[in-house]
This record gives sequence, structure tokens and C-alpha cells, in this order.
Amino acid sequence: MAKLTNDQIESAYKNGCFVMMEKNISIKIARDCGLACVGLYNIILLHKFNNNSDGCYPSYETLMRECNIGSKSTLTSYLTKLVNFGYLKIKSGNKGYCSTYYFPLADKKITNYTDEDLKKINSIERKKGASNKNVSDNSLYNLKNYKLNEQDNDDPF
Repeated sequence: MAKLTNDQIESAYKNGCFVMMEKNISIKIARDCGLACVGLYNIILLHKFNNNSDGCYPSYETLMRECNIGSKSTLTSYLTKLVNFGYLKIKSGNKGYCSTYYFPLADKKITNYTDEDLKKINSIERKKGASNKNVSDNSLYNLKNYKLNEQDNDDPF
């Protein structure tokens, strides 16, 4: 495969073949959150360009499949890092609806956000995760019994 010229790359960007991402943001995300978060950020940003919408709406399952992430908890930890460092804003979806992702630190030329959009985006607060109140009584009882049985057994063999 031949190496692309700068003009060909610019043309490809304009035609939507690549995600336009600032190099500075990639470096900052890598330093703050790790390389896996850079990949996740790129995938989410790619969904924004595919949807041509204000935010983007990929589901957890879609992100896990496209980023090759094995567990939902790992994906959640990556997203939390990106949110905590301000690279993403997430408006959580209700049951049956996907969350909406926004990019407050990305260049306006890439996101097409207006100043008004950014004010609205920066005011978004993410819903807090589930608590133990959502665990069934039967599950809590089984967990309590498991811990009791584990403590009774002092002999490792």
C-alpha cells in the first residue's frame, strides 16, 4: 500500500474517512487515563461523525465489541476516567435507551459545537451508579452464607 500524501489525507478527512482528533487531546488522554482510553475516546468520537448529531449514542455492548473490552466494569472504569478528567460528558439514558456522549474539550472545528452548546454540555451531570439497594434479598442472603462458610474453614487443605 502506498503512503498517502498530506493532500490525500486532508481530502479523506473532509470526506469522513478518518476521525479528526487533535493530537494534543490524544496525548493528554494517554497521560491522564492510559492508552486504552485513547482508543475508546476515538471510537466514541467516530460514532459522533457517523451519526452527524449533537452527541452520539453507542450502547455499552457496541463499545465493548468495537474496543475489544471483555467486561462491562472495565468499560465503565475507562468511561469514568474520561469523565473525571473532563474529556467526555455523558448524559445517561433511561432503561432501554443508550447514553449520549459529548466532547467538551475537543476542538470546535471537529465537534461543531457552539458556545451555547458547550454551556449546556458542561452543565450535564451523570447519574450515579446502582447501589446495594437494588440487590435482591435472596442474593444478599446467599452472599452472607458464603462469607460465613469461608470463615469457618481455617484449614487451607
